[in-house]
Amino acid sequence: MKYNVYINATDIHMLNLSSKHIKVIVMRYVRLVLLLVIGLIISCTSDDDTTITPANQNKVLILKVDYETKAFEGGKELVFDTTVDFDLETKYVAPGDFGSITLLYKNLDKKLFSGSIIWNGVGAITYPENLTKPDDFTKIDTPVVMPDGTIFETIAYDVEPHTVMDGIDHQQIWSAVSNLLVFKEYRINNPNAKIHLMLYKPAVGIEDLSKSDWILIVKN
Repeated sequence: MKYNVYINATDIHMLNLSSKHIKVIVMRYVRLVLLLVIGLIISCTSDDDTTITPANQNKVLILKVDYETKAFEGGKELVFDTTVDFDLETKYVAPGDFGSITLLYKNLDKKLFSGSIIWNGVGAITYPENLTKPDDFTKIDTPVVMPDGTIFETIAYDVEPHTVMDGIDHQQIWSAVSNLLVFKEYRINNPNAKIHLMLYKPAVGIEDLSKSDWILIVKN
């Protein structure tokens, strides 16, 4: 017995086939289409660590590095709906007993960082809240190479001389974050951007620099 079968997306012509055979063929055809659609969805939503953040998204990366050990201690990616120029503004309240330092995205009047400063005590970072832990950042095998020390731009916010800002080891600070995938993405998207560097000192009076941290502000 000879069967002639022609199947396409809009029409099915079958000759000399029973209704049972037709149902079996149709079901197999439907299953095949469903498998192809599921495979396409999975491939589109898979997590690819090599994906680069689109350059037209307005994002700022906040990274924290311990002042003494130069160990990366966490960070936060901030996303803004509006794309504008990127200028920084500092608002410093000198600690009579309690003070603070706030860093603003001036063009949007949005907060990037803030922390309390306590005289003869220890303040704390108040924004961003709940920094992402170091272990939760995707790492890369080949660290990003630092161009030179001029890539950094120091943010000095208090009125007293910043003696600890002299002789900064930029390479050590860079090395603390150079193996982060997100840092690599930002550098690829905006290679000429300055990395803004601020020393956050939560303890003053009897100054204890072991409580201090470097805060890096990176623009994509």
